[in-house]
Amino acid sequence: MRPVKTNDLAIQEIIYSLVAIAKIFFDAVVANFTRTITFQEVIKWFHDHQKLKLAKKDNLAFTLLNTTEDGQYAVCQGIFNQRQGEIIAGEKLQGQKIDPELLAVHQGKILAIYE
Repeated sequence: MRPVKTNDLAIQEIIYSLVAIAKIFFDAVVANFTRTITFQEVIKWFHDHQKLKLAKKDNLAFTLLNTTEDGQYAVCQGIFNQRQGEIIAGEKLQGQKIDPELLAVHQGKILAIYE
């Protein structure tokens, strides 16, 4: 999987939906973890869920990057079905650091979409 550009207007509409839906992942209090969230663990999760991603053409793989009030990072990753408007699989990762490769994928944006 690789990140895709988000300049398309339809993709931007999906972004707004994803951000609203994914807030449920970020509402929980983030514990103080000393781990680094890595691009490799994100990609491994997507590979483990590849059949689900490919099951329907409306399914998008995404990551959302958030920082909490106490300086922690939370990464929500999942499979979003555009037609149903819901996350059909997801995982939340928490840690004190994000590796440079994952930060580069996000390019300063909250959302990254993968193909």
